[in-house]
Amino acid sequence: MWKRSWKAFIARLSAIDPCGKAVEKLRGFSTGGIKGGSFLHRLKGFSTRNPQVFPQSYPQTLQAIIFDFDGTLVDSLPTVVAIANAHAPDFGYDPIDERDYAQLRQWSSRTIVRRAGLSPWQQARLLQRVQRQLGDCLPALQLFPGVADLLAQLRSRSLCLGILSSNSRQNIEAFLQRQGLRSLFSVVQAGTPILSKRRALSQLVAREGWQPAAVMYVGDETRDVEAARQVGLIAVAVTWGFNDRQSLVAACPDWLLETPSDLLQAVTQLMRQ
Repeated sequence: MWKRSWKAFIARLSAIDPCGKAVEKLRGFSTGGIKGGSFLHRLKGFSTRNPQVFPQSYPQTLQAIIFDFDGTLVDSLPTVVAIANAHAPDFGYDPIDERDYAQLRQWSSRTIVRRAGLSPWQQARLLQRVQRQLGDCLPALQLFPGVADLLAQLRSRSLCLGILSSNSRQNIEAFLQRQGLRSLFSVVQAGTPILSKRRALSQLVAREGWQPAAVMYVGDETRDVEAARQVGLIAVAVTWGFNDRQSLVAACPDWLLETPSDLLQAVTQLMRQ
């Protein structure tokens, strides 16, 4: 009886302030308070939350899944690196070779930007150039294997699907149309600043009227995990994108996926809670 009343109170508070810190604290956990995450290391495939650490953390119904674009849905990172290397002389940073790329996969976006020594103005200018040239390369870009089937199966379960990305809307929309996938997504939010995904996620979830704890954010970088947890979303990391597995584990995602099909298993388990 007490538990039912408490859950009802949390639900009402969430409706008033779905992204508020008060809701986060009352649920019994802080999205940024877990350090280490040793339970992730003990699991193969994808990870799950520790129920002792995240009490009452799962919603009864999963409402939506938001995806990052580059490195999560689309295998575009080699092309992005090639474009960035072509602009290295103009911005004064060293081109990235294979050895550098292996090191970069262990760093956060914030660390990479700091080490490159680019001002905010230079970052914005470089991003515009990369996006413009990436648009010319769209015909050659492909989804990661298994992603198209994954999206179709998720949509068949009446889940809302969305995209939140730093890439441009023009690039994302053109790619989705070319792949015949645009109808699967109810919302596409593009042009998000590289280091401001938390605010963009919070605004998107509030605008769509979703409960944060009933929304997954799926990304390939530690910044995606951090942003999702700060907003109170279910943080899902994929190992086939930019950051390597060790870096993602250290970020303590709620789920760590090795293949796209692992997300279907995660969704199935969540919806059985």
